[in-house]
Amino acid sequence: MIQGLKYAGDMHLRLLDKDGNVKCERHEKNALLNVGKTYLIQTTMDSSLTAMTVFYIGSTASAGAAAAGDTTAQTSENARKAFTYASGATVGQGSATATFGASGAGGDSTTAITEAGIFNGAAATSGDGVFFARATFAAVNKGAADSLEIKWDIAYS
Repeated sequence: MIQGLKYAGDMHLRLLDKDGNVKCERHEKNALLNVGKTYLIQTTMDSSLTAMTVFYIGSTASAGAAAAGDTTAQTSENARKAFTYASGATVGQGSATATFGASGAGGDSTTAITEAGIFNGAAATSGDGVFFARATFAAVNKGAADSLEIKWDIAYS
């Protein structure tokens, strides 16, 4: 049995104004959730499971610390967006990116964002799918014309 497999996740967030100027940039560690650990085991043995495909953003008054036992976002999610996966050039590493655009036609949220996470649920449906990893942080205030870029780096060693 292999023991001591380590997970490291870093969420990089950039808030851009309508002209592409950086308004805010954050780098946050995240928690691999217990349901995410179970999912890793299940996907090793069961090819019928759906891959992780979306990031969510949300807001909560407490913005409490992400905990391994979390199974849902602390509050209703504001939006989900399908991400683009890029395998890493280094063994055991990879990343994914998504952009939550300006509000309006895309329906992306205009709010104080305090959490983000990775799910395998539908891009438009709050609360479905396996909740893999979660990051919480001080509020990032996304305005109607702003876009929010998220890049999630994951490594196993």
